[in-house]
Amino acid sequence: MNIIIKKHLLLYKGYKLKCSIGKSGITASKMEGDLASPKGIFELGLLYYRKDRIKSLKCRIRRRIIKKNMGWCNDSRSKKYNQQIYFPFKYRAEMLYRKDKIYDIFINIKYNYRPS
Repeated sequence: MNIIIKKHLLLYKGYKLKCSIGKSGITASKMEGDLASPKGIFELGLLYYRKDRIKSLKCRIRRRIIKKNMGWCNDSRSKKYNQQIYFPFKYRAEMLYRKDKIYDIFINIKYNYRPS
């Protein structure tokens, strides 16, 4: 399965979906802290979604409902780096349950679980 990202659109088998990428765009030479999304072929992880905002979800991907106490660790000092966590959490992490819609639905890619 190949997914193509162009100008914040995810293109797959004739579908066009809005998507978010790193603030610095997409790069093949990803470096820690560059605010870019990696370019490459990656295994897909879980699909996370807000059940209160995504009413119908038909897919075969393993999924997890986003709860109010869930976050994503973005602190490279943590063993949970680049993984889903629960608050309270002692390291830096981003809330997944937010007022904006940035994380209403997302699929993590299996990339960079241990920073270099």
